[in-house]
Order: sequence, then structure tokens, then C-alpha cells
Amino acid sequence: MPTNSNLLIIQFFMFVFLCTEGRPRVKLDNSIIELYKEYVSAFLFTVKEILHVFDPVLIFVYVCRVGKFLSRYTSGKIPKAFKRIPSLECWAEVLQLTEPENWSPNAVYQATRLFSSNMNTKNAERFYEAILLPRVRNDIRQNKRLHFALYQSLKKSLYKPAAFNKGILLPLCRVIVLFRDQHLVELVTC
Repeated sequence: MPTNSNLLIIQFFMFVFLCTEGRPRVKLDNSIIELYKEYVSAFLFTVKEILHVFDPVLIFVYVCRVGKFLSRYTSGKIPKAFKRIPSLECWAEVLQLTEPENWSPNAVYQATRLFSSNMNTKNAERFYEAILLPRVRNDIRQNKRLHFALYQSLKKSLYKPAAFNKGILLPLCRVIVLFRDQHLVELVTC
């Protein structure tokens, strides 16, 4: 028996792909907007802004297809839709649609390869600081060690040294300094 979210996905699919050209498209109903909220909870924009900025087909492809694929990725080909992200102007927003916090470590490595080779230093720095660094820190915090694919990602990110320094090293040093300052304040107040 299909679950409620599966029925919403089916409704969305039918809405996007089965609308006839002769009749005008109807606005998304509340149940499908709730589906967007569920899948795009960590996204920077609100749901209404997403619907105005992106085409619903684009959202469906990146959230339901590419995002789920990257959460289970181990090896093999990467989807072409994902390979096109670095060439987009709004690459950061589209990247957030794929839910990077749910990617497998191997998918993070492939994304690091893709973004470090196809982007300029400023954008690579944004990718390192927003995606790679939090993922590495969470992996160390949860598993008490670093996954090998994430280690490879850090090595691959060194190919753009300026982006590595500004996107990984400096934010990491800020956190360490803040932690050390906090520890010193605790020692003084106790």
C-alpha cells in the first residue's frame, strides 16, 4: 500500500507530466506544497520563493531523483543533471535542492571533484565552507574517525589552495580559537 508521501509524489508526477497542452496548468494544491516543505526543509528560501524561482520539473528532478541517488551512491556514473550544477548561475540554490547533508561520503567525494575542477576559487570556497567542512566535522563527531572518501575529498580540495585555505582551514581555525577562548573563560570563572 503506498504511503501518503508516495501518493503525493505520484500526484506531483501526474500534475507535471500529464497535463494536456490545451488546458491551462492549475496551481499546485496544498498537499503538493507540503511535499515541497518536507523535501526542502533545509533550503534557504521559503517554499513560495522556490516555486517562483525554479520550475517544478527542476525541483522534482533535483529533489526526488538526484538527491535520492546521491544519498545511496557508492560508485559508478554521476547523473548528468548533477554534473550541470557548476555551470548554473544559481548553483548554490540548486545544490541545496539535492539535500547535501544526506549524501553518501562517496557522493561528497564526487561532488568535490566536480566543483573543484569546474568552478573558480570563490565558488569552490563557498562549496568547501557550506558543504564539505560541515560534512567532515559531522563525520568525525559521529564516527570518531574520518571516512576514507571524505579524506579523499579533503585531498582533492587542496587542488585549489586559496579556496581550501579560505573555505576549510580558516573557518576550522575560527572554531578552534572560539572553543579555546570558551575553555579559558570557563577556567577563569570556575
